[in-house]
Amino acid sequence: MAEILTKAGMKVLHRNGHLALFADGTHGVEFLDYNAMHRNFIFGVHQSLQQVIDNHGYECEWENPEVLNLYPVNHFTDDITPDELITLWNEFCDANKWSDHIYPNDDDAFDMFGFTIRQTLRAAKADRYSWDDKYLQMDGYGNPFSFNNLTEQIDLAELEDYLYENAKL
Repeated sequence: MAEILTKAGMKVLHRNGHLALFADGTHGVEFLDYNAMHRNFIFGVHQSLQQVIDNHGYECEWENPEVLNLYPVNHFTDDITPDELITLWNEFCDANKWSDHIYPNDDDAFDMFGFTIRQTLRAAKADRYSWDDKYLQMDGYGNPFSFNNLTEQIDLAELEDYLYENAKL
């Protein structure tokens, strides 16, 4: 994508895992104009450039009148397994000294955390734990907390920023 835009006279910036087009009035002015009111422009982007952006799986958003950010439409979680996502999340938690690690809901996790039967029954009664859920965390009070949907418990925006900053995406 960057090569295509460069050949079209656009100044392309690489920024934290996404591309950006620099619209300084000298590069690609026929395709980008933040203030354009012409019929061939939609929100400052020429229709032909918008078609190239769409066809390559990106969406765009103006950061300011000189920078148009291009983001991939597919999310980084589309290409990884749940186990890989858990590994990345736990690595992020270690790096940031967070205690939100995720583990499989199994005997090994219970042994590691040292949960008691009383804690588990109390959490189950409060609908915070189910033996049938796939994943397990320890809540802020040291009790078990279970769930099935990883994306509801993982801060995907924080994780994605961490992965970009550490060149893992």
